Amino acid sequence: MRFNDIIASGDHMGFLQHAVDHQTLPHAMLFWGPEGTGKLSAAIALSQYLMCTDKRSEGSCGICRSCVKTEKIIHPDVHYVFPIVTSKGVDRSTDYYPQWRQAVSENPHLNVTEWLQYLTTDNKQLNISSKECHRILEQLSLKAYEGSYKILIIWMVEYLGKEGNKLLKLIEEPQDNTIIILIAENRKAILPTVLSRCQQFYFRPLSTDMVIGTLESKLGLDSDRARRVAASAHGNWNLALNIAAETNFRPVQWMQGWIRTAWSRDLAKIKDWSGDMAKRSREEHKQYLKYTIDVWQRLFWIKWGIDFEVEKEEEEMLKWLNKKIEFNELEVLVDLSERNVKAITRNANASILWMDATMQLRTALATPHGQLRAQT
Repeated sequence: MRFNDIIASGDHMGFLQHAVDHQTLPHAMLFWGPEGTGKLSAAIALSQYLMCTDKRSEGSCGICRSCVKTEKIIHPDVHYVFPIVTSKGVDRSTDYYPQWRQAVSENPHLNVTEWLQYLTTDNKQLNISSKECHRILEQLSLKAYEGSYKILIIWMVEYLGKEGNKLLKLIEEPQDNTIIILIAENRKAILPTVLSRCQQFYFRPLSTDMVIGTLESKLGLDSDRARRVAASAHGNWNLALNIAAETNFRPVQWMQGWIRTAWSRDLAKIKDWSGDMAKRSREEHKQYLKYTIDVWQRLFWIKWGIDFEVEKEEEEMLKWLNKKIEFNELEVLVDLSERNVKAITRNANASILWMDATMQLRTALATPHGQLRAQT
């Protein structure tokens, strides 16, 4: 992957290329920002440029042996770490390298929910384990095999948690020509001691015009379709791809189904719906809950008179919800969704969680001037 192939906002790549050329590249970096903003693509492109044996003004050559190996994720000096489902005898990222190569080659903008589907496991939690940290320390203590650098890329470093303390010395004082790139969506979930040792690069959501132009040029969508997709993607290229393909996560349709269930006021139907939701993976629950937070946020914007672009189908849903849900109820719904994200992470009972959330949404829809109970 070359710099010109990256779908991302800003000029981080220009800065990083200049830093490599002038030997001022930070040895530890954090690429952070929302899903679908090109962080992993940028890390791969930077690694390829570092390893390239025939660098050019526009970036890596893309054809030398090192470039080919880096792009195929088989370069022996570029190490990847990512969240996995651990089990007996399977506790390192290297155990899942074949799945990782397939996933990234198909979509380097994938999210955690989509990555979990490649693991073909039961409904289990992802994590980066203590054993993984020991493997990292061991690998980076060795000399480079082929390239002039050793590179470590940790995708979704939030899943490292407190185990990150084991890597502090490595991040602060790595061996010569060692580059560490951490990738995250939620900077608050990373240890402050890790953050303080990295130079941070924020990848902001893509502009609507960039999403539209890329959909037209890369996917061949017509202008009208590209605009509708971009309006619903909200700067998330991964979501734009899924909406364009009408596969995987379809947030508006799911939200409409949830609203219909709550509006029905049928306890049996709510129970059945919650039971069906409980069959999904925990990572999928997080994805849905994060979308509800986006919806509540957009309702705040409507009530504050802030203009924003949105697809017609979602616009109609938001207008209907705006008539039914009062401002004070939105505050409680946001808090409920945020706490449910944490609860799912801590293995809460998904069926009970969704039934409670649906009942509270039902209360908000049924009482135009009522107040939802603030739970603790």
